Amino acid sequence: MAEILCTKCGQQFDQSKQSNWGAFTCSWHPREPRSIGNTGPRGDYAELWYFPCCGKGVVGEIVNGSDVKPARSPGCLNGFHSGGRPRLFLSYARADGRFCGFLENELKRRGYSIWKDNAELLPGDDWQQAIAEAIEASTHFIILLSPRSVERPEVNRELDAALHACKPMIPILLESCNIPAQLRSINYIDWREGQEFVYSSNFEVLDEALGDPARIELLKQLRESHAMP
Repeated sequence: MAEILCTKCGQQFDQSKQSNWGAFTCSWHPREPRSIGNTGPRGDYAELWYFPCCGKGVVGEIVNGSDVKPARSPGCLNGFHSGGRPRLFLSYARADGRFCGFLENELKRRGYSIWKDNAELLPGDDWQQAIAEAIEASTHFIILLSPRSVERPEVNRELDAALHACKPMIPILLESCNIPAQLRSINYIDWREGQEFVYSSNFEVLDEALGDPARIELLKQLRESHAMP
């Protein structure tokens, strides 16, 4: 695959070598990692760390029985340096923050780059400009639909901006509500049940909606391996 330019720092890098769980070459805005859970019993409960700057994930080391926080790591602002891989803008109402946090962490653990305002906006940022730039840089716009979100001016402004930028829409229905007219012709993911279930089949639906070739191929291999006698 040919080298491409990072959308933020202008560096050239080989997209085929970029991975949220492997090496990468960009050096834009290093930031501190944060914990998003652990590997569970199969991985000795090693801590999982996520770098907000670049979307990179790291399985932490365990030294003398204690988790070791990884050092600061370089990467692009908003995590949008990964070329053609899906980069997701997540629009939601604060009142739906519990499910939004669950969805964000699970998608990050699955290797996606997410932009969500309360996680990515820094003190002093022009929030309107930052959101506009993040929507423009995203490949998909995910909107969480509930009676609360459809009434929020901020959510509706983000929706209008994404529609104006012709971003692919993925509505997720959390509760029955008056779906915005702009979205009524678009199939939504019905997530009114099992909202904290990490093995929900809705993640498979999301993978297919996002159309990430690498993840679709991985899912295909996993399905085939489980189907073998």
